[in-house]
Amino acid sequence: MALPSDPVTISTLCIGATLVCVLGCFCLHWYRLCKQRHNEIWVLQRELQAARRDLALLKQESIKKEKFLQSLSEAQVTNRFQTIRAQRITGMVTGPPEKYRYLTAMIRAGIPVNDIADILDISPMEVNQLLTLAKIAGNDR
Repeated sequence: MALPSDPVTISTLCIGATLVCVLGCFCLHWYRLCKQRHNEIWVLQRELQAARRDLALLKQESIKKEKFLQSLSEAQVTNRFQTIRAQRITGMVTGPPEKYRYLTAMIRAGIPVNDIADILDISPMEVNQLLTLAKIAGNDR
């Protein structure tokens, strides 16, 4: 096959070949960009999964700390009541037991009756009776 000798045909072939090369380079560049974006998305998804795992662990630790602090606080209150009870038994303290003064404050704080009963070392029925008496006496403010 002989090459064309017409200048218009040669120019057309050169322009066509150049366009094919440019289009090929553009497609290759586009493919590389898409591949790079795909890799970036994959890395970000892995980082997101790791962050979600870390967040879940932090939430579990936070819940454990809150439970520990609550039980520590309840233990401190119980210990204080036991100390005052011992002082009352020995006659060092007079007047109504301190636990009855804290009863309404605990109810206002939203502590359930059963938990108050455990903290104060009294029955839940006694807690309800004391609340009723406090309301009757007008001390429920």
